[in-house]
Order: sequence, then structure tokens, then C-alpha cells
Amino acid sequence: ELPDKVVQLTSSSYPTQDKEGNALETEFGLSVYKDHQTITLQEMPERAPMGQLPRSVDLVLDHDLVDKVKPGDRVQIVGVYRALSTA
Repeated sequence: ELPDKVVQLTSSSYPTQDKEGNALETEFGLSVYKDHQTITLQEMPERAPMGQLPRSVDLVLDHDLVDKVKPGDRVQIVGVYRALSTA
């Protein structure tokens, strides 16, 4: 399994307070959950510049894209690149 390096359960993705600073409680019976997965996409070794390691980038998959690939699969990705903070 790949470690979840980019998206972790933090206060920015799981709010604990509203705009006025009031504490929020999770209503588990009323919560809506979505499929979510983080994978690492690596450049094909045969296409990497000579003498260099293949480059990689972490991707966040949601909804119907979750569990569609497994390690070692060759894929072509089309999407919007958006940098996420790791802190």
C-alpha cells in the first residue's frame, strides 16, 4: 500500500469549528462519505532521462476513480493539476 502523503485527516479537511469559533460535532448517522484514494504516479523508467531516477507525483482520486488501478499498471492520466500543501 502507498502511504497517504498529501491528504491527511487535518482540521482543514475535517472542520472542528465553524466561522464563529463554535465547536462542531460529527453526526455519524447524517454524514455523507465519499470514496477517496491517494496514489503515486511514476514516470515510465524507459522514458526517464538517462542516468536519472523516474520522477513521480502524488494523485488524489475521488468517486468512481478509486480502486481502478493497481501497482504496476500503465496508465494515462488526464486532469487538472492542483498543488496541495503537505503541512
